[in-house]
Amino acid sequence: MSRRIIILTEGHTEPHAGKTAACIIRYKGEDVVALLDGTQVGNTSGDLLGVGQVPVVGQLDDAPQANTLLLGIAPPGGKIPLPWRAIILDAIRIFGVDRCMFASNFPVDGLKGSWDYLYSQFKKAVADFSLADRRKLFAENAARFYRIAA
Repeated sequence: MSRRIIILTEGHTEPHAGKTAACIIRYKGEDVVALLDGTQVGNTSGDLLGVGQVPVVGQLDDAPQANTLLLGIAPPGGKIPLPWRAIILDAIRIFGVDRCMFASNFPVDGLKGSWDYLYSQFKKAVADFSLADRRKLFAENAARFYRIAA
């Protein structure tokens, strides 16, 4: 299955905050189906980030062909914006826990916040998931994807 990416930039679709999104569009644009930002629906990545012509949609259901959610900003202090929790949980529901994993761009992410803090943000997002599902999200799915012995 080829990757069809929707990039989450909700409320931050501008060149500085959205530089991760802009780079993905610039170098892997053929894999990107949409930007997810309910504050900018109707615009394109070209209008807002100066690269590509990827449409901006307001919710995951507006890009049914997407099978990958990528966080498209490097949040200040590593803090994931609170409203994003619902979007992340919706993506896990839509794509299935077996097809999701939490990852980071560490050590580069360390410029914005500590690894411990970033990891704690991911843990909070799925605190009510079963232990088996959290193991998949934090280790087992990545080990399978990257073909690493778990």
